[in-house]
Amino acid sequence: QVPVVPILGAACRLLSWSSPPRVADETLFAPSEDPVAYVMRVCSGIYPEVPEVWPSKHSDEALTWLVRSQVGADNIEVLADDAPERAQFGARYAVRTNCLAHCEVREGLESYGGDALFDDDWRVVAIVRQERVPHPAIEGLVTTTAVSYTPSHGKSWAYIKFCFRSSLFSLVTFANHLYLTHLLVSMNMTIA
Repeated sequence: QVPVVPILGAACRLLSWSSPPRVADETLFAPSEDPVAYVMRVCSGIYPEVPEVWPSKHSDEALTWLVRSQVGADNIEVLADDAPERAQFGARYAVRTNCLAHCEVREGLESYGGDALFDDDWRVVAIVRQERVPHPAIEGLVTTTAVSYTPSHGKSWAYIKFCFRSSLFSLVTFANHLYLTHLLVSMNMTIA
């Protein structure tokens, strides 16, 4: 057996790190701080160049870009003309992550989920989350209820977009990457 610590040390030296980067605490970035610049500084030996320049990575436009042109593109659903989201929000497209809403999370962490809805012009019009709530009749049981958020919700809107982005990355990792690539494709390659 090869000890892990010397391997980690060698990897850190290879990447020009004196030790693996650690987060000192869970303090949020201030509005004037750039999280990408921080990661690029800490991981400069392995972090790729980022050609896109975004004034705000938390804007509605950035969410649209993430969904339409990046990791969410495989999960876009075109809504039927009679879809309830079409009538309620004027939505034409949806990216659904509420399938993860029932997944357990550690205490103190937000639950997964959120269906992001976009209009014909790709403006995000709502995020509908299946939020976990105590069951009204059975003590100790948790159920979900649909809660709609729109851009007019201020700070709640920013937080819900964060929850959706996190859920989207998790869904893409679980379903598109791990399941599709590592299980289905690799299994078929092995069988072939």
